[in-house]
Amino acid sequence: YPNEQNPAPAEWFLWETKLEVGSVATPFIARSYGEELALCQRFFYRYTGASDDRWGVYYSSSSTTNADYLSFPVTMRSRPTGTVISHGLLTIRDLNDGLGGAVNATTITCGGRTKDKWNIGVNVSMPNVTQILAFSTLLDFDAEL
Repeated sequence: YPNEQNPAPAEWFLWETKLEVGSVATPFIARSYGEELALCQRFFYRYTGASDDRWGVYYSSSSTTNADYLSFPVTMRSRPTGTVISHGLLTIRDLNDGLGGAVNATTITCGGRTKDKWNIGVNVSMPNVTQILAFSTLLDFDAEL
């Protein structure tokens, strides 16, 4: 601790600690980073898309388009709610591989279809959509208690 010879504040480094109430302590079992991450992702998962994400479409009508189901990295605790944090620019491709144009930011939805998969929905006035291109997408999936 600090004194006249060593005026610098003390530094403490703690890791792999465990606090318990009671008179008997149970053993500490360390988990790897991957195990801990998987346990956390059961409750919350943030999808951080690349600069050019592409989602194939499984359903398209003149007003609604739904992208393929994409898998979560682990099975979540329950069916999560999905929130679009940001999606940057969205572009729609039609059956003839033409660009349908940018999609309004208020039209994208995401949700957990099951505990294992999620999907993207976009309301557009264009039939025969085959692909959604999303640039710098950020989606949150929450299965908290």
